[in-house]
Amino acid sequence: MYRATVCSKFPYTTELKKGDENMNEHIVDYIGKAALLEQTAEEASELSQACLKMARKIRGENPTPKDTNDILENLNEEIADVNLCCNELVDARIASYDDIGGMAMKKYKRWCERVKNEENNRMKQKECLGDICSNCGGSIDVHDKYCRHCGKKITER
Repeated sequence: MYRATVCSKFPYTTELKKGDENMNEHIVDYIGKAALLEQTAEEASELSQACLKMARKIRGENPTPKDTNDILENLNEEIADVNLCCNELVDARIASYDDIGGMAMKKYKRWCERVKNEENNRMKQKECLGDICSNCGGSIDVHDKYCRHCGKKITER
């Protein structure tokens, strides 16, 4: 028996082995809907923390002693945990793959439009105001060494 994942970008399926059928493939039957929702929220929170840790490592502005490989491994683990919980939410009929897929497509299109619009706005702002901060988009003066909006050191003009 095979189960698809929530997100079509995850190309794998989960094969249930002989003997695993005892779980009836629905975790919710054993822990209940409330516990499943709590578990999903907990895993989503852990994914949030893993993303923040990776962002810190990428920026290097607020150093972390953790190794990049360890952070990436933790990030992948938390993504897997959230993905598993989302699959279980669908199995429990709390969510629907059709609804998720349609909603994800709408949100992705909107996100792309926002990124494109923001890029256009930055180009217009630069034409009107001169230099802009690469970090926050705020206007910066020729003599500024730090952005007056976000405090980031200005390294390129």
